[in-house]
Amino acid sequence: MKPIIMSTPMVKAILDGNKTQTRRVFNPQPTSGMVFDEISLCPIVADKSKASGERIAKGAYAIFVNRADDGYYGETFAYKSRYEVGDILYVREGMFKNQEDEYGYMADEPDWKLWEYTGIPSIHMPKDAARLFLKVTDLKVEWLHEILNHPFDMKKEGTTLDYPDSHYSMASGVNCLRNKFIELWDSINAKHGYPWESNPWVWVYEFERVEKPEGMERNGEKRIAD
Repeated sequence: MKPIIMSTPMVKAILDGNKTQTRRVFNPQPTSGMVFDEISLCPIVADKSKASGERIAKGAYAIFVNRADDGYYGETFAYKSRYEVGDILYVREGMFKNQEDEYGYMADEPDWKLWEYTGIPSIHMPKDAARLFLKVTDLKVEWLHEILNHPFDMKKEGTTLDYPDSHYSMASGVNCLRNKFIELWDSINAKHGYPWESNPWVWVYEFERVEKPEGMERNGEKRIAD
């Protein structure tokens, strides 16, 4: 089982049933001139550290082809996806502890800082504290800005409007979704060097919530709500 980090707003969106999709930036990014070809489960191509033609490890890969100045396609590269269709992921989310070493989740208690609790960043959340589990149902590769062609994807990302859909015309609703998604994207990714304007290549993972696997129990610590 693999971890996936989610920000507190995105954890809330999953809990509310409003988020079933996430975009993750390619790292490193394909270089200028590369053209996306396909997603392959068993490529015989090169990655950044192997010679062209050598079979690489099992997994889902985005295949890119280098386009030469004369228009012909040259060397092929593969970028490995961290997740594959069928993978079960556990969500790493922000947590906190009180003075009695009882723990809670930031998404459940927005005012946790007022109580002088100790914050636990999502990256340090122990696996056995996970409460959200996701199954990857689909993946695709695209430029970030391609989401503008798929307004429903913005909703799947957890973007919500301030009023019911009936309050908006179709054009104004899509425009509001766009602005809110850009704001959300930049709040998470701009500080990592991938603002909306940079239009990076992204993996798009579709997922559904699943039950907690058997045998994953918290080791002795209690939730504040218990």
